[in-house]
Amino acid sequence: MNKHLLGGTARAFRRRRRRRRRRGDMPSEPPIAGHRRATGRTAGGAALGSFRTCPIDCSEPATAWWGTGVPVQCCIAICAVARNGDDEPWMAGIGAGTVFSFNFDGGAAQCSEQIYVRYQICHDIEEEPMFDPAWPHLHLVYDLGSAGATFDLLQKDGTFDLLLKFIGSSSLDTKVGKKYFDHTFIVKLLELFDSEDPRERDCLKTILHRIYGKFMVHRPFIRKAVTNIFYHFVFETDRHNGIAELLEVFGSVISGFALPLKEEHKIFLWRVLIPLHKPKLVGLYLQQLTYCVTQFVEKEPKLASSVILGLLRYWPITISQKEVMFLSEIEEVLEATNTVEFQKCMVPLFRRIAQCINSSHFQVAERALFMWNNDRIIILVAQNRQAIMPIVTPALEENIQNHWNVSVLNLTTNVKKMLSEMDEELFSACLAAHNEDEEIRALLEGKRRLAWELLESAAAFQPVTGNTAVLVSR
Repeated sequence: MNKHLLGGTARAFRRRRRRRRRRGDMPSEPPIAGHRRATGRTAGGAALGSFRTCPIDCSEPATAWWGTGVPVQCCIAICAVARNGDDEPWMAGIGAGTVFSFNFDGGAAQCSEQIYVRYQICHDIEEEPMFDPAWPHLHLVYDLGSAGATFDLLQKDGTFDLLLKFIGSSSLDTKVGKKYFDHTFIVKLLELFDSEDPRERDCLKTILHRIYGKFMVHRPFIRKAVTNIFYHFVFETDRHNGIAELLEVFGSVISGFALPLKEEHKIFLWRVLIPLHKPKLVGLYLQQLTYCVTQFVEKEPKLASSVILGLLRYWPITISQKEVMFLSEIEEVLEATNTVEFQKCMVPLFRRIAQCINSSHFQVAERALFMWNNDRIIILVAQNRQAIMPIVTPALEENIQNHWNVSVLNLTTNVKKMLSEMDEELFSACLAAHNEDEEIRALLEGKRRLAWELLESAAAFQPVTGNTAVLVSR
């Protein structure tokens, strides 16, 4: 530790504090007891006492309270004691119960609410992230990396999170810790995931993952609480900033599920993960969502058909970019799908793919045609070509005749050639059947047009009397 740097910085803080107190800009607060000289329980009590009385008013501009230096000194004092002391009761009891209850309940929540009102945040997919003005204080609670660079309080071989110091400490007994990291603490922690600041959400993600791994008794409650957040997002508000981070945590949780999967976990897939494809902003968390879904399919391949049918149920019709995302996810799921499960959903699936091939939006058509470059999909198609070729061949032929995009036309020609080489006789039969259907359709269209022309000509010679309807010819 660089004592001279720390001492000079502390003296500058005290001078600025005295000047502000004389001007009346700052309420009189007792200075932090010399935490560099105090050790053990004395230093811990002094630091925690100062932290509880730390005068932070988030309604004022950030510089008004951050410039006082009091929040910095409070956090640094606690960090120094937490780093140098091995007092188990202090870390497990007072630390988790006193320090973080203040910061999560009193500091971050109030600041986040006021920032939301002040800036009237818009949740459009193109909106840039909002950075919390209170982050300099929260950063000392979440992440001590910058503090270590400034005050040299940390060891050179790494940085430490203040809260993770308690959660990951070997001296923290889970029997003691679960009294303070209780359900109320977890609920308030999850509420902070709606923060606009991505730096805060990233810290919260790591903290939640550690809590889930260390306190096994809270795992069912955490899963239930996060599920309720997903329900609220999908079916009520359609607004939440931390869905991607929560899904990232659950991705590692799902990878640790034991086999065979419990019914509770399958219900989570069907009732939570699949409906999460419904919101318009699914692109913000699709990568994490796809990972969670594929983890289920890889662990239990029997779920593949239900996953694909669920995606088809929520398939976007009018949002082309979302349709491209769905095609990418379908391809990843098919890579982990066996033949038996594929046969359960192949007909509705390739009907949808055929419609995407005929899409007038060239990106949708291109993405659907690119799926035929996947070796696993080609194997599945070859094994079930008797059912798939009659569905896909008309779409390819219609593209060649009518599509406007040159790139789509070239890809369509390549796929058509691939299917012809796969089974030339079957492809020729499908093509002939398509041509016959087109001739029949053209004939029926001609008969329908002729019937309307006869009706129009007959109506033209009828006298108009009373309330008789009149057919106006074009």
